[in-house]
Amino acid sequence: MLRFIFRRSPPLRIGTICACLSTLESSPGMFHWSIVVPISQNDVISFDAVYGLTAAGMQWHFRNQRYTLRQSPSAIVVVRIGGITAENRLSTLSEILENVPMDSAPEDADLNFDCVAWFRHAVRTLHAKGFINCSDPIALHKELQALALAQEPKTRRGKGYKYHISSVST
Repeated sequence: MLRFIFRRSPPLRIGTICACLSTLESSPGMFHWSIVVPISQNDVISFDAVYGLTAAGMQWHFRNQRYTLRQSPSAIVVVRIGGITAENRLSTLSEILENVPMDSAPEDADLNFDCVAWFRHAVRTLHAKGFINCSDPIALHKELQALALAQEPKTRRGKGYKYHISSVST
């Protein structure tokens, strides 16, 4: 069970596009993947694919929500993968991510669809649209996975998330 002891995580950097990997309470070593955009030092708009009940029944669907990331007991790593500019506004980013299909990209046909497959599809889309510079989503995936695996034991002990800047995506 996650411990809800809050230890201060670093302030978020407004104007960045970040990957956020969070714990799955019952599955150590497995993570929920999302894209977050800090809108204050504490709060983010989060974009992700989630499996749940919709009007059409149980299925994968897009979710965007605002929440206080700095108080999240489950956020493990927050990794800067790009930035918001005057040309690349948050509203445009939101529209783009909302339209990422709820299936694996052709390059990821070997993956069963889940939040990781959606994340990689989203990264490819954001790269194509000029929001981030990441020509190798698989290398980004490996970098994020390694950072999360290293931080997970500390986060589960209540130490909060760790902030990084990606060496693969800018």
